[in-house]
Amino acid sequence: MLVLRCSPTNPRVLSVIVLMGLLSLATLIAGITSIGTLDLVQIIVWLLIVAVFALIPAAYLRRTRLELDDRQLRVHVLIGPSSKVDRERIRAITMARRGTHFVLDADGRRLTAFRDLWSYRQLESLREQLHADLVE
Repeated sequence: MLVLRCSPTNPRVLSVIVLMGLLSLATLIAGITSIGTLDLVQIIVWLLIVAVFALIPAAYLRRTRLELDDRQLRVHVLIGPSSKVDRERIRAITMARRGTHFVLDADGRRLTAFRDLWSYRQLESLREQLHADLVE
């Protein structure tokens, strides 16, 4: 089984990591500067918010992935349903510069889509495993 997790070197993924890190840091600083005025419940809520902002990138990196086994390609996203495509139907993968990649069948019809979250090297290894074309 080939598992490709979204690449932290991809600008879209990196922006999510940086944004959530900055939100977590800003929330942490805001709470520290006003810690003397907060009661226990507010401190607990503040710490939970900091933890959520800090954990979103980890969940994003862990959950967003492509899985290829002997029978099918599965596309998992952080929020929303996963999609599945039978391996033998896949003939090409589009390589979008920005936006959405598509998995195509022999007639060029779109079988499923996935966001531009992977590196070129990862898509190339997926293409090799599928014996499919990589269309730019």
